[in-house]
Amino acid sequence: MKPNFILFQPDELRAESLGCYGHPTSITPNYDRFARQATRFEQAHTSHTVCSQSRAAFMTGWPTHVHGHRTLSYLLHGSEPNLLKTLKRAGYTVVWWGKNDLL
Repeated sequence: MKPNFILFQPDELRAESLGCYGHPTSITPNYDRFARQATRFEQAHTSHTVCSQSRAAFMTGWPTHVHGHRTLSYLLHGSEPNLLKTLKRAGYTVVWWGKNDLL
């Protein structure tokens, strides 16, 4: 059986604002429960300060400077590697909720 993936990329949410990362007064029971059951990372790094370009880098596996993902008018193109396409070709059902400025 193939594992399930949930890629959760909230916009403008810092880890230090969540109880599961040690915020002393933040009450985030749903995030905390999800964090207990999921893989949680202590460090995250981004290749661009703007969210759309960072998502493009995450989906392609390329830093933003490799293929010009530096502006909002140049994000993912059909010829580039794409995590969602890779998962679909591997037989996964791919569903996207929320902001979709990549495709």
